[in-house]
Amino acid sequence: MKICLYTETALPKLGGQEMHVDALAREFLRQGHEVVVLAPRPKWFAACREYDAGLPYPVVRHPPFFSTRRGLWWYLGYLKRLWQRFPFEVLHCHSVYPTGYLGVLFRQRLPVPVVITSHGGDLRPGSPRTKKPLIRQRVVQTLASATVLVSISRFTRSRFRHFCPHCAPVVQVPNGVHWQEFACPKAVPKQWQALVSEPYFLFVGRLCRQKGLEVLLDALPLIPPEHRPRVLVAGRGPMEAELQARIAHRGLQKWMKLLGLAWGEEKVALYQRAACVLVPSVGWEAFGLVVLEAMAAGVPVVASELPGLKDLVCEDLGWLLPPGDAEAWAQWLQRIWTQPQLLQQK
Repeated sequence: MKICLYTETALPKLGGQEMHVDALAREFLRQGHEVVVLAPRPKWFAACREYDAGLPYPVVRHPPFFSTRRGLWWYLGYLKRLWQRFPFEVLHCHSVYPTGYLGVLFRQRLPVPVVITSHGGDLRPGSPRTKKPLIRQRVVQTLASATVLVSISRFTRSRFRHFCPHCAPVVQVPNGVHWQEFACPKAVPKQWQALVSEPYFLFVGRLCRQKGLEVLLDALPLIPPEHRPRVLVAGRGPMEAELQARIAHRGLQKWMKLLGLAWGEEKVALYQRAACVLVPSVGWEAFGLVVLEAMAAGVPVVASELPGLKDLVCEDLGWLLPPGDAEAWAQWLQRIWTQPQLLQQK
């Protein structure tokens, strides 16, 4: 079968959606299907070309979306030209809007089944995009016109129904990880060896407000220094400079370290040596891939009690805390740091 994966964001940019699309493409190839990934061209396209050339599947790039309201139909030309070169039998769009919307418009011209997966951000509560009447109308049209919708969690299923109660059939397919990658011990890079030689809690994710690092920054000063845990932060994002400045301002350099991006075996090595993984997300979380990675590495989790996280964190694997409640987080972090037997029971 010939399959086109149409995503608004793809590797080498790192995130849950990018990793999901890459893993899906590789698995389809392994099963004997033919796959092509269609994605907008990033600003740093020159470096991206070299990365795309090293992937086991072809990647076709079109110009970035100059508007999500006007002229969107123009991008149908890229779908049509790709189909002429690679007559795909299934179009799998990753995000309801704009890629899913373009997919259902394309389906009106050629009878190709359109599968749409939402990774949560496109339908999140409070999204400025879906507050616009025209875009909201198009989202409803897309959800009603798709062949099938793929929900990665109860959160995304509920968002489908919120926008379109009579949407297309919904199939629940949670995200996953290759647990074998986390089972074999991995070496720690030299620059981190001193940091991981002593116990630490670990945060892995994009450095943005939604991921809740500010909760940890507010919680740590509430813990007496002699009982305060060390937190290593692996990731990059728009808040990196601000977080670094706030860590210095609060005198937390000894207890919180920003490591930068951790990828592949480096990330696995950090998981394997962590005492606990922290997921303090606020607002919303469609699916906690970090939780699955921690489980695969055999590490307990403390996470915010949000729909996309509480589906995964059961009593045997960790603890759920009120999102955004720095005092509650401080109490639990101090408790499990000073009573490591609690972690060993998970």
